[in-house]
Amino acid sequence: MKQALGLLIAALSMGACGQYNKEQDVNQPVKTGTPLNENYEPQVTVVKHEDLLQVLNQQNDTLNVVNFWATWCVPCVKELPHFVATLQEMKDKPVKLVLVSLDTRSSLESAVIPLLKKKNFVARHYLLDDNGRMNEWIPKIDPGWDGAIPATALYKNGKKLRFDQGQLSENELKANIQTHL
Repeated sequence: MKQALGLLIAALSMGACGQYNKEQDVNQPVKTGTPLNENYEPQVTVVKHEDLLQVLNQQNDTLNVVNFWATWCVPCVKELPHFVATLQEMKDKPVKLVLVSLDTRSSLESAVIPLLKKKNFVARHYLLDDNGRMNEWIPKIDPGWDGAIPATALYKNGKKLRFDQGQLSENELKANIQTHL
């Protein structure tokens, strides 16, 4: 039953996002507010959910904007540029962007890192290599989350302050951040 529920959640996530068209999206220029750094080499830490929860539950005054995404999720890839740009605008404030890829570990070198590099998505990067235990970690992020992406959570001082499932506009993102700074 748990395995069937996990497969259903994965199917819903894929259905909500559509298939990622690498030719269409990766090669399009993106305005992120960050000067393009052709030498940018994203560092992606592969974690299990327990490790990710430790990162999210850190006791500090930094607001962590945590975005769950995947390279095959078109709405995810479309919203990331304004996440990066917004956080770049707020670089002098206690706010950080944490991008959590739900791609498979096997796609790290072939899809995740090339996309992050090509789009110049500067942030703290994690790949959550825990798809087999989705039924366990999804409710720990938010009990009402059905697993569909994109999804965004705001954490500060070890507490989740907000959770949004679905694509956020730039204005929604900015308003959410300002509310919790």
